[in-house]
Formats: sequence, C-alpha cells, structure tokens
Amino acid sequence: EIEDGCSSKIEECNVERTGIDFFASIGLFGRHANIINNSIKNAPYMGINAGGNGVLVEKNIVSNVMKKLNDGAAIYTIGYTGGTIRGNIIRDIKRSERHDSKKSAIYLDENSGQWTVEKNIIVECDYPFFCHMTREGNLFVNNVALSENSHEINILCLRSKLLSFENNIIKCNNDIIFHLTSGAIKTIN
Repeated sequence: EIEDGCSSKIEECNVERTGIDFFASIGLFGRHANIINNSIKNAPYMGINAGGNGVLVEKNIVSNVMKKLNDGAAIYTIGYTGGTIRGNIIRDIKRSERHDSKKSAIYLDENSGQWTVEKNIIVECDYPFFCHMTREGNLFVNNVALSENSHEINILCLRSKLLSFENNIIKCNNDIIFHLTSGAIKTIN
C-alpha cells in the first residue's frame, strides 16, 4: 500500500496466481497511487483495488480474476472522488453458478463519485459495469464490452445517483440488461 499522494505509482508489475492460500488477497492494492501498465491474472479475488481522490488507473491488463469470491471486480474502487479508469483491457470475468454473484469488470462502490471510466475494452465479462450506492457525476464513456459466450450482459446501477453512459459499445449474442433503481441514470446515449 502506497499512501503518500497520487504522485506515487504502481507501474509495470506482473502479478499472477495470487491467493493460493488466502482467497481474499488482491492483485494490486493502491490508495492514493496511480496504477499504470500492469498485468494481473489468475486470481481468486480482485485484480486492482484502487482509491484516492484524483487517482488514475490506466493501461492495465486484468484477466481471469474473481475466480473464487464474489462482490468484487477486475478493477474496484470505493468512497473516493474524481478518479479516472482509462484504457484498460479486462477479460474473462465470469459469474459463478449462483446467478446473483457480483463479479464485475469495473465496480464503483459506496460513495464513489465523479469518476470517469473511459476507453476500456472488456471481453467476456457477464457484468462489465457495476455501480453500487455511488454519488453523482460518474461518467462511462467510449468503453467497449463484447461477449460471444455469455448468456447475457448485465449493467448494474443499484442505489446510485445520476450516472452517465455515453458512446459505449456493448455487444453480445443474447440480451443486454440494465438493472436500475430510481434516479440512477442521468443520461444514456
């Protein structure tokens, strides 16, 4: 954990097969640090847990994480404002047999606000975006989510406020389902 401001970086790390003995381990955990150009794969829980006001999570490749545990993501944040998640490649994040398992590509959790999620490529993830109890001002723009093998793609926006989805491409061979609560969406186009 790096806590001396966003001038700190976690950069060019290769993280693989974490959590062999402790499933709740996280590939990269950074508070108040920019997380740039890393590779995280084959983990039982989260790939990147990032936070801090103004943090940048960029150009990471995260694949085949969330293999054992639920309620997490390839890239996860909680309770900070003004960060950017940009230009990441995320692939192969699959839900378990339990249909209600929350295994997402990008997950903005409680009190995350004013995040920009842009230009990410998400492949074969049943839940590319999950927003839970977020504040206003989160923007999802110019992302691509593709799946040929999923039963459906689900976008979850639960107990969140005024999210914007602009110019995203979401494509699968079956249904694309938005799960929304009242007041969750500001714009979709």
